[in-house]
Amino acid sequence: MIDEPRIRLGSLADLNSIFNIENTAFLTDSWSIKMMKLEFFKKSLNKSYVLELNGKIVGYAFITIIKFEIHLNRIAIDPNYQQKGFGLQLLNKILEQNSKNKSVFLELKYSNISALKLYRKVGFKKYNIRKNYYSNNNDALLMCLERKQ
Repeated sequence: MIDEPRIRLGSLADLNSIFNIENTAFLTDSWSIKMMKLEFFKKSLNKSYVLELNGKIVGYAFITIIKFEIHLNRIAIDPNYQQKGFGLQLLNKILEQNSKNKSVFLELKYSNISALKLYRKVGFKKYNIRKNYYSNNNDALLMCLERKQ
C-alpha cells in the first residue's frame, strides 16, 4: 500500500537522496553535489523541499526568494515515480507556502515536454528563450507565473 506523499522542508541530511534523484532525473546538465550542498547554506534566500513516499525521498525542489519573486531553481521527481502527479503536488505546495510572492520564474530545457506540460497546467507562460544554453546546444525556455494578490 502506498501512503500519501509527505512534503516537507529539506535539510542537509537529505543531500545524498536528493543527489541520487538528480543523477537519474537529469542525464545531462545535472548539478554537482557541491552545487546542491550550497543550496542549503543560503538559508536567508533559499528553501529546499522534499517529497517523501513511504519514508523514501522521491522528489525535491530548490527555490530562491527575492523580495516578491520566487525562482524555481530545480525540481525533480525520481524517474520511477514520474507521471503520477507528484511533481504537480510538490509545485503546488511550494506555491501555497510562498503565497505572498507575486511572480514565479523558472527555466527549463526546451525539449523537456513533460515539464513544460506541468508548468503550463499551473499557469506559467513563456517570456523568453536562451539559445544554446544547455549542453548539446539545447535552448532554455524561460517561464513566469504571475499571481494575483
